[in-house]
Amino acid sequence: MADGHGTIDGATVWDRFNGTEPLIDGQQVPDTDIWIQDLTEELDEEVLQHLQEHFLRDAVLCRATRLLEHPDAVQEALAIWRYMLSQRVSLVALTIGEGGKPVIVGCNILSIKRRLDEPIQVRSAPLRVILEATRSAEARADVFARYGVDACLTALGLSVAPRFRGRGVGLRLLRARRPLCRALRLRLTATVFTGAAAQQQAQRAGFEPLAQIRYAEHRDALGRPALAHADGHAFVYMAMPV
Repeated sequence: MADGHGTIDGATVWDRFNGTEPLIDGQQVPDTDIWIQDLTEELDEEVLQHLQEHFLRDAVLCRATRLLEHPDAVQEALAIWRYMLSQRVSLVALTIGEGGKPVIVGCNILSIKRRLDEPIQVRSAPLRVILEATRSAEARADVFARYGVDACLTALGLSVAPRFRGRGVGLRLLRARRPLCRALRLRLTATVFTGAAAQQQAQRAGFEPLAQIRYAEHRDALGRPALAHADGHAFVYMAMPV
């Protein structure tokens, strides 16, 4: 793929920046060199471990459904991510750690969604609730018709490691979708954003809100409140033309 900032070990680098360190106990900490690149196969297992440790614990819908308390849901989530990783369009943010080894700063698990794709089927109750919620938002805005496209880049998981939060990494991962889409010859990226901070970052990156559903109003397939105790006001389906 082209339209990047060079390559590292054959992977396209889409962005490179200094992740400003916050003050720690009043001491100024040196900036951290961070770059965003294609998520290559040798990093898959490390990224999946990162997602299990951080995303499944911190994401709004994962907390609301207590997904981590359901081993079957965890295994289904990992299986979905493995499938998405196999498309080789995901992004990872890295920095150099001790001994010169790359350390995962964050990641965005991406896939190409086409108009006629069949929806993912799951058995575990928490994942069913999560996917029903995201699909209900997507159904309110047909991005394929709205933007005149047959495919778009979508996501199911953006995560930044706790020690690197507050440095704009999530925003840079979102912005990196632009050159990635151009390299993939895609004219659109669209995602359901579930937390207020992520929604604000997405708008700063260039996403526009298309459909919003309040957590208190969302119902599952049987008409029961499913996310009334979720942190935040609403989940929002947002898109960014490229």
